[in-house]
Amino acid sequence: MKKLYPTLTLVILLFPAIQPILTADLTCGYDNGFHLWRAVQIERLLRQGVLVSRWAPDMAHGYGYPLFNFAAPASAYVVALLRLAGLAWPWALNLTFALGWLLSAYTAYLLVSDLLGRPAGLVSAVLYAYVPFHAYDVFYRGGLSQSSAWFLPPLILWALRRADSRLGFAVTGLGLAGLVLTHNAFALLFAPLLLAYCLCLPLISTADKRTALAGGLALLAGIGLSACFWLPALADLRFVHNERLSGDWVFQYAHNFLPLEQLFALPRTADPSLINDWPARGLGLIPALLTALGLLAGLTHPRHRPHRRLAAFFAAGLALCLFLILPISRPVWDGIHLLQRVQFPWRLVGPAALCAAVLTGFLVHPHTRTPPH
Repeated sequence: MKKLYPTLTLVILLFPAIQPILTADLTCGYDNGFHLWRAVQIERLLRQGVLVSRWAPDMAHGYGYPLFNFAAPASAYVVALLRLAGLAWPWALNLTFALGWLLSAYTAYLLVSDLLGRPAGLVSAVLYAYVPFHAYDVFYRGGLSQSSAWFLPPLILWALRRADSRLGFAVTGLGLAGLVLTHNAFALLFAPLLLAYCLCLPLISTADKRTALAGGLALLAGIGLSACFWLPALADLRFVHNERLSGDWVFQYAHNFLPLEQLFALPRTADPSLINDWPARGLGLIPALLTALGLLAGLTHPRHRPHRRLAAFFAAGLALCLFLILPISRPVWDGIHLLQRVQFPWRLVGPAALCAAVLTGFLVHPHTRTPPH
């Protein structure tokens, strides 16, 4: 029963966040309709016995559209399956949002409790879940695919530290494949962090080079498992007007950097039913201050060098993400074509939030834990 206490505690702590979507009414999220259409199409395909399809036959006025050749479909499958289980469409969509949110907190807890202990895991999980951008993603953007993907990077990092075991290897590979199949842009943004963590395992923990090697192979396995999605997409790009993805100014990276005042905005009251409300998309001032204090505690750890290296690693990741979110990084975006595929620099708040969550964990009992192993 005691093993359930952290999970129950997380559910209680997150209830204020998810409470507005525990309803049959959709939020004002401007992408809700797009994700609902995808789920409706998949539900219709499943009823016809088609388990996997790159084609959306009922879209484009019945002419069909290769939507699932380019748009990661995993979250839409969850909505469709909930609908097949008997839920109304709004409930199915909202519960998928809620499930992704809860899982993100749990996997953040799983990762940080493994590194720094259970109290630190709870603190980090709450910060990861309550970063303002997370609420913006769910309530105001209605980004089902992206918000559903938040739980996978912490899970992959947790598994990488035990990649030399069958469980760790399987979770790493399946987790990365799931990330690609849930949100390809988020997978692209998190990939450098995951790879760097794997390479640095012998330095930031007591894991040996064999574990790092197994982790690298597991990541390659994940890329291979998801090839059924990304390989046809890359092969067929020449047949579509891919340039139109950034044709409108709202989709151009140059118009989507965040100023400092929004990146570190103070909390404010927000109403998810207001269409014209536009809360901050950033990390938030309070999480940023807690992160700075956690970093200080981690870097000044008096007993264990791996903890100091762990703090330095996630601090470097956080600094890089914050730099790429700010307008000052415009020359970097101009010079890296692959980075431009992400479209929105503010998407990097996701990886930044994970780094911040780990650093915040150092605030709780940082001097009594043994080194991570």
